Amino acid sequence: MRLKFKMLTIKQVVSQIRSEDWFVTIDLKDTYFHVSILPQHRKFLRFAFRGEAYQYRVLPFGLALSTRTFTKCVDAALAPLRLQGIRILNYIDDWLILAQSEKVVVQHRDVVLAHMKELGLRLNGKKSVLSPLQRTTYLGVVWDLTTMQARLSPARIESILAAVTRVKEGRSLTVKQFQQLLGLMAAASNVIPFGLLYMRPLQWWLKTRGFSPRGNPLRMIKVTRRCLRALNMWKKPWFLSQGPVLGAPCHRVMLATDASLTGWGAVMDSHPAHGLWSDHHLFWHINCLEMLAVFRALKHFLPDLRAMCWSPLTTQRWSTTSTTREVCIRAPCTSWRTRSLCGPRTNSSR
Repeated sequence: MRLKFKMLTIKQVVSQIRSEDWFVTIDLKDTYFHVSILPQHRKFLRFAFRGEAYQYRVLPFGLALSTRTFTKCVDAALAPLRLQGIRILNYIDDWLILAQSEKVVVQHRDVVLAHMKELGLRLNGKKSVLSPLQRTTYLGVVWDLTTMQARLSPARIESILAAVTRVKEGRSLTVKQFQQLLGLMAAASNVIPFGLLYMRPLQWWLKTRGFSPRGNPLRMIKVTRRCLRALNMWKKPWFLSQGPVLGAPCHRVMLATDASLTGWGAVMDSHPAHGLWSDHHLFWHINCLEMLAVFRALKHFLPDLRAMCWSPLTTQRWSTTSTTREVCIRAPCTSWRTRSLCGPRTNSSR
């Protein structure tokens, strides 16, 4: 049975950061080995090597339950600190302390370090950054409060570019190598705006080649020109250097849209907008028309939407999902329209 639990996400980090925050990052040493195993349970963690039987006395690496168990233990350990008002985020052995001033973050750092010493948690001094900063790297993302911007770290960008460079026309790669590339792209899409949309062309191409995550990981797939076109955006450093603006939006509005086979309509702050479709639109699928209705509404209300955070509300759950979650892998044409609506096209579009 798979036990569910939630780990820290990039989106949660973005929501926690405030302007004028200061950072301190802490890294633990020998992560899972801090958690002891009950003597009566150690028999379940036995293995044999060269005729000798061994059993773990601490939580081992590689065990499916290790991440969940350690995260639950750390959450319990940090609970008293959070009750004191200390803002601390934890992702396995990587912790981030946030405070509204340099002086306060130093005080909170000292409290956390003393708490760690009391619990027997070992600090990795080489990877920790104990000096207060307003620009730090955490979870592979550079959080810069001097510009209020978040971007992938240079190391993450280099790893993506290196993986994409290995994909060459006529060369054959294994399913496992494509899985690793998709994993890098999916992780980066947590930071790059509409990054998931630009994963879709590669996923469609892999689908035409019989790609299956559960299939043989050593099966070879030959790279074609279409595959290279699907990766075109991921070869551009400016695209990989994009990221969300930190801080809560100053003003949020709701834009409601609807579409039929003959026309569209929209309402924002009690102000209506509407129109009829052209003759060639009469043959479009209703999902495409819903997306086009969102586009027409945004175009109409653009002067009022500048510098605002807007949320689409449509009668079709699909089109709202397409513009907010970027999930359209089963519908290539509609995902293309979503990219046309939301995604960047050239360097100048930034």
